Amino acid sequence: MGWIPTNLLNMKNRFRKTVIFLASMILMSMSASLSTKASLGVSPISSVPYTLSLIPGTMSFGMWTFTFNFLLFLGGIAVMRHNYKPFYALSVIFVMVFSYMCDVFLIVFESICPTDYLAKWVIEIISVILLALGIALSIASSVSMLPGDFFVRFLACVKDWNFGHTKIGFDVACIMTSILISASFLPEISGIKEGTILFIIAVGPMINLFIRIMHRTGFMGWIGYEPIEIKIVPKGE
Repeated sequence: MGWIPTNLLNMKNRFRKTVIFLASMILMSMSASLSTKASLGVSPISSVPYTLSLIPGTMSFGMWTFTFNFLLFLGGIAVMRHNYKPFYALSVIFVMVFSYMCDVFLIVFESICPTDYLAKWVIEIISVILLALGIALSIASSVSMLPGDFFVRFLACVKDWNFGHTKIGFDVACIMTSILISASFLPEISGIKEGTILFIIAVGPMINLFIRIMHRTGFMGWIGYEPIEIKIVPKGE
């Protein structure tokens, strides 16, 4: 492919990465909406907006998802301070797509109302797979992240904390917030059930599995994978 101008190749790669990243947003929003139909609990980061959406007279799941992520976006700026780069702000644009698609898929999946416990678990497992695949594709595209993912990365980098432990702490905080909201405004605990445990223990290993498959099949090379780096520079340097 040496006959193709470098700038044209770069445009082609950027387009390819953007398409893959948008596809990952669609898969993740599909997972978030589908998990609500299983009634077995949603992922920790979706639990707060989902629980808020169940309060009568409030916003939709998608609108609360955007609001919650926008607050995490602002939190990321506060954590990074002078290390914050304009590139990170792209996450707000993509979370608009993600949030809008959450509401779209709620309409698409409106007729799905499983009553059998086994059928609910089938839907929950599909949701977990879709979420893991969506996250793996977003990592492969190396275009951006959702504000919630950026926030955890920022916090771990700035505080020099272990990323895995920081992610667990963030998930626990989301779960506790969701329980508090349910206890304050709803007749029962909603959004946090046995299926939430599956999201916590299964999504990480499945992401790693999909990433390994992408490396072995050459997908990472095809898309031009470049990990997103978070650089922390002491103020004044």
